[in-house]
Amino acid sequence: MLDRQCCLRLQTEYRQSVTIQKGVHTMADLKQFVWCAIIVSVLVVSGCTESQPQTKSAVPSVGAVEKKVEPPQRPVVKVAEPPKLKVEAPKVEAPKVEVPAPKPEAKAPEYTAVDLTAAFNASAVGGETGFDGWGNRYPADKLPSGTKPLGSVQFNLPDFKAEKNVVTADGQTLKVDQPGKYKTLFVLATATNDAQQATIQLSYGDQKADAALKISDWCAKASFGEVEAVTVPRLGENEAVDCRLFIQNIAIDAGKDLTAITLPKNKDLHIFAMTLAK
Repeated sequence: MLDRQCCLRLQTEYRQSVTIQKGVHTMADLKQFVWCAIIVSVLVVSGCTESQPQTKSAVPSVGAVEKKVEPPQRPVVKVAEPPKLKVEAPKVEAPKVEVPAPKPEAKAPEYTAVDLTAAFNASAVGGETGFDGWGNRYPADKLPSGTKPLGSVQFNLPDFKAEKNVVTADGQTLKVDQPGKYKTLFVLATATNDAQQATIQLSYGDQKADAALKISDWCAKASFGEVEAVTVPRLGENEAVDCRLFIQNIAIDAGKDLTAITLPKNKDLHIFAMTLAK
């Protein structure tokens, strides 16, 4: 066995030989390399070599397969899609609008004039005592005549140029030339010496029926619901006064045939025209 000093010397030589092994270029270097190999053999036999800690080379050996370390994969979590809700809009039906059937147009009334020509017994526009007995009268040129509508009612108006052009009520019976089922009797009239109320008689063949006839004063406003059909200035005593002709209506039994009309005995009631309506 070699002593300690010998071992230290041989170790030094060993290190030098290792250094020489890394680069042999000349003959001298070769000799030095052989010498170092011998030293190494001696060291191995004598057990004087220093144990070199074995270090793992960071460089992998030739042919080694580098194991590629991959990061752990995150598990793929499949999120279930929410169920598709099928929402149907509620069916809204259009409201049913019932359109009322058009009402039949109101039938225009059929007018039938009562002929008063034969019954005219006075004048509204002249005479010695005038229309009212006091010398006052209507102006003839301002009164309508002929067949004309007054207050929406068709009348056959008198000719005011004629000597007689108005009926003063004295109980006369006026024949209906066209007997029939009428609804209304329209009377164009006026009153003198204040408003007048009287009764007329309606004849349905052999049957009789009474009806009220109310007429306002000719130079006053309507007081019984009449229609003021004509307004003209009065001639005579005070020409600044307006006087009128009124339309009054009387209901008739439409279920019976009207044949005649009888006037009351009242000389302050004056009838200018009459019309029947169906």
